Amino acid sequence: MPLIWRDENPLSLDPAFYKDLEDLIGPSPFHFVVTHGYRSPEKQRELYRQKQLGIIKGKVATPGNSPHEYGLAVDVVLDTDPAKPGLQPSWDLKLAGWVWLIAKLKLHPRLKSGISFDDANHIERYKWRNYIPK
Repeated sequence: MPLIWRDENPLSLDPAFYKDLEDLIGPSPFHFVVTHGYRSPEKQRELYRQKQLGIIKGKVATPGNSPHEYGLAVDVVLDTDPAKPGLQPSWDLKLAGWVWLIAKLKLHPRLKSGISFDDANHIERYKWRNYIPK
């Protein structure tokens, strides 16, 4: 199934990273939706501020330390019933779609899951800091 981009512009990502994502998830029998892609430095600062204030939960990197700011990361969710209108999201890692994705990411030479830092829906370029334009 093709990767679905929800309110995100895939052209704002690093082109090689985008191609790797499409090549990985495109042949999948599961429906994954990108919920977050590129973030401007201003957006990352605002998210971090909201995290510090307790407004939002979850993982938020300090400004300048997120691969999202460089177009080298996305967050995805499994759509469990694409036949229904709207997104039917699940973050249950025991579901077949998540098992499939995590296994594929473990084998990929350039993509990495955020599962090692308790953020399984996060996909980033392996050693992303090496790809930041100088």
